[in-house]
Amino acid sequence: MTGPNGSLPNSEIGTTSEPEFTSYAEMAEEAAKYCVELEGWLTTFSSGPKKWPDHNIANKRRRLEWVRKALEIFQRGAAREAEAA
Repeated sequence: MTGPNGSLPNSEIGTTSEPEFTSYAEMAEEAAKYCVELEGWLTTFSSGPKKWPDHNIANKRRRLEWVRKALEIFQRGAAREAEAA
């Protein structure tokens, strides 16, 4: 069942079959993939004929720095989990 404009009603948000993260290692892996994605976007769109507006580039760079920090945190958590196992 969808709400206005085809959106899911609040009661169905988060009930998809999307996998849940069960470890810091899984979150680190996903963060690493996102870093690669953002780095690729910046390589393609931060200069040259496909250049996007500066505010979009700045937002992607900020997001990349954020996800790199999250990756560090997840890697530390993964190391702790591995030591505890």
